Amino acid sequence: MGVKGLTTYIAKNAKKILKPHELHDCNLVIDGDNLACQLFRKTCETTNCAFGGDYDVFYMQVCRFFVLLEKCNVKSYVLLDGGYEEYRLRTVYSRLRSKIAAIKHLDPTHPDNIHFPLLIREVFVRALRDKGIEVMRCLFEADEEVANLARRLNCPVLSYDSDFYIYNVLYIPFVSLTLKVYRKTVKRDGNEVVRVERCSLKAKKRNRKARIPVMDMDSKEVEDESEEQCYYYLDCCLYQMENLLKHTKLTEELLPFFGAIIGNDFTERSKLRKFYKGVHVKKKKEKSKLQRQINEIIRWLQHESLESALEKLQIRTEKDNRETIVDHIQNASATYTSTQGISSIYFGFDEEKDIESDDSEEETSETNEENYEEDDVEEEDDVEEEEDVEEEEDIEDNNDLELAENPSGHYKFPSWLKEKFLRAELPRYCVDLVHLKIYVNNPQIENFKLPDANAVALEILMLIFRILNAPETPTLNYITRTAGQSSYTNKCLSLAKNEAVPFNPIKQKNVELFRHLFRDFPNHEEIFDLLSVIDEGYKVSFLAIIYWTKKSKLWSWLHIHSIILAMLILSIVDRKCGEIRTQEEFDRNYAKTLPAIKRELSQKIGSDTQENKPSDFTVKNSHRLRKKVSKNECVLILERILPFLSRNVHHKKSYTEFSSTVLHAFSEYQAILYHMITLNAISNFPFEEPNVAKTYKGFLLFNLYSTLNKRADFEYYIKENLLNGAINFNLYYEYLMTWFKNLIPDKNLNDK
Repeated sequence: MGVKGLTTYIAKNAKKILKPHELHDCNLVIDGDNLACQLFRKTCETTNCAFGGDYDVFYMQVCRFFVLLEKCNVKSYVLLDGGYEEYRLRTVYSRLRSKIAAIKHLDPTHPDNIHFPLLIREVFVRALRDKGIEVMRCLFEADEEVANLARRLNCPVLSYDSDFYIYNVLYIPFVSLTLKVYRKTVKRDGNEVVRVERCSLKAKKRNRKARIPVMDMDSKEVEDESEEQCYYYLDCCLYQMENLLKHTKLTEELLPFFGAIIGNDFTERSKLRKFYKGVHVKKKKEKSKLQRQINEIIRWLQHESLESALEKLQIRTEKDNRETIVDHIQNASATYTSTQGISSIYFGFDEEKDIESDDSEEETSETNEENYEEDDVEEEDDVEEEEDVEEEEDIEDNNDLELAENPSGHYKFPSWLKEKFLRAELPRYCVDLVHLKIYVNNPQIENFKLPDANAVALEILMLIFRILNAPETPTLNYITRTAGQSSYTNKCLSLAKNEAVPFNPIKQKNVELFRHLFRDFPNHEEIFDLLSVIDEGYKVSFLAIIYWTKKSKLWSWLHIHSIILAMLILSIVDRKCGEIRTQEEFDRNYAKTLPAIKRELSQKIGSDTQENKPSDFTVKNSHRLRKKVSKNECVLILERILPFLSRNVHHKKSYTEFSSTVLHAFSEYQAILYHMITLNAISNFPFEEPNVAKTYKGFLLFNLYSTLNKRADFEYYIKENLLNGAINFNLYYEYLMTWFKNLIPDKNLNDK
């Protein structure tokens, strides 16, 4: 939810409310969506959000973060948000409108404007799994589960959501966490334990600037061969409720009421206009009206009990809203004290009971409530809003967006589906498809004169919707942007009745749903026959490309060449050379050996390579070609591709080649890939789950496309310039492109 203005209030009084803390040797419960949001913001310091997602950099950032925690012997438990509760939809629609407006006016020369790309959650979950981090996706918002698990383990919560100032938990605000590992040596002086910092020789005081970290966010570890007893820690600040209560002189009973009355997703400030007019704001130190209101509300509550505060709230509320507002305030307060949850059972800390019995608490509650942003990966919920209450009234209510065939929150999830939710195998929108029969489209970098980029994937979405709601055939409320405007509309999409769909939730590796999806393709049998000769990690991506070429009018062979080149660079070159993104990193690793590599490879160019070129498509040929790609070839390609991988001074000043239409086509492909990943999970993974961070990088794709588009014969340019000298890499690349040309015969190969 987020309590408006509370983060700012805490920051202004941080010395009294937050205490310095060393994070080490403990459990840590993490608000996953919020952490993903904060880490993505850090990646935007070196990447450009205007090109649809540099997932490789974000993936590395997530992995490095958990390396730091592992170094400090911190055991992490990550909880992710699920679907929306109905009462949150007004907030969701408001954020959707804001995102549409931001994307519409996105300027690639000012990349600090942050846009959260479509597949960021999938990349985050993949990074967690690859690092062995325990993770659970809640059916709805995760805050209550986070708080309950933290209380059960008696450990801190890591987030940047102001709700955790109200929950009675130990809380580490993410912004207070120094992403550097420090070391302390533990010695004994008699009966006393003495902890000694690892400091620089010139340091006179043991302060933060003087200390030398042993590891930073780049996972660069300083050699540390000391055999002395020591521990490693991360610097941070720790919040405890008693500090806030002591500072504000409120009671623990009143604190949830205080959080609710300030305003969150339960209590709209515009509905409390009369109440706030009765709050006598003194124009003293605070410039912000919201902060002055917070101070006055605290002073008021210091002399009230919960009962008297509720009574006076009723008196100060308009009669039409009185009963509703009081109910909302009580419901909002109840969320901060709830003890219901299943995370401690899921992670094995409590004995397993009938989890289904908790469904009534978690699935039907009208009091439960990204903030990964929106509940997406968006900004922290409690970013302070300085607008007057009167201005908030101008926000469009969008009451016309009513939910069709809403089951009133009493839907019971099938056990197979709930298990996939909890294991975070399915994205959060699947809960919305079942619970509210709604899909909130996540706008991408698009041409706003065209239909939304997700439209090409609607057939896949409707197939997923049908499976999740079987045997019913309800209507789907598809919330998407309005063409050409910074607004949105509701499209009601109906399922075809009595359509037979081959689905068995028990069958392992069930490919039938994919065959059903491609049933109208003239060469659908050939597609799946040839799919068997492609490396496992590429199969879902390749199916997405084939599907895209049939459903979109924007695709071209130039797009496909760019996607395959990027895929091979991210999956093969990165694996053999390391994830290098700057010229400085490249020179540090390969500047000395590069001349010898070029000489060696140039000597092989004259040799006859025709015998190495496969004459047919087989698994053996595919594996052989991929295996023969050498590290030296990858180093050569990396040198040439470096300017395409990360932004430089030119990109910061101007970008005349920027085209929303080109990016719209890539966004269509992303949308198809996104929903095919979901379909693959529902089908019990007939294909290996694709690692998006190793197959898609928006900035690289756009730069490759722009460069190739300038060439009269871009295939010749790829072979003789980008891949010249890398014989085996080029053979594997040609093998994959020939595979596509056999399955996409209906478009001129010379057509860009």
